[in-house]
Amino acid sequence: MKILHPAEKPAASDAKKARSNIVIPYNDLEQSIKVAQLVNDNGGGRCTPEQLAPWLGYSSTKSGTYMMRFYSAKYFGLIAAEKGVISATDRALSIIAPILPEDADRAKVEAFLNVPLFASVYERFKGQALLPEVGLKNLFKGTFHVPEERLAQ
Repeated sequence: MKILHPAEKPAASDAKKARSNIVIPYNDLEQSIKVAQLVNDNGGGRCTPEQLAPWLGYSSTKSGTYMMRFYSAKYFGLIAAEKGVISATDRALSIIAPILPEDADRAKVEAFLNVPLFASVYERFKGQALLPEVGLKNLFKGTFHVPEERLAQ
């Protein structure tokens, strides 16, 4: 399954494949923080994709797992990419090197809610108990059209 940048549209040939109608990162928040941490620690806050790939343990920027890690960190708003340069965002720096301890907690919440699926679920259940696992899976599948294979993760 190809990871789509939020601005990309699925190709016509991909129409038969199961797709969510909402962006879902393949990696969790902690793994995405590690991407921003590497950009900050090894690159002084900026690097090229070609530098980031080996820091993450990949030999190429064309690796599917590299792309999953990259886009997950981007979906959480922890890295930005412009004109071939990847940079750690202010949100990432608030987590990696907080000025006050509560800065990291606030930035993690912001990062989590930056993902549309997570923000939608949060808004839907704000102030209420979450559904049991089977209910959440049915919500993700029926309402957000999350493919079955992604629900098992």
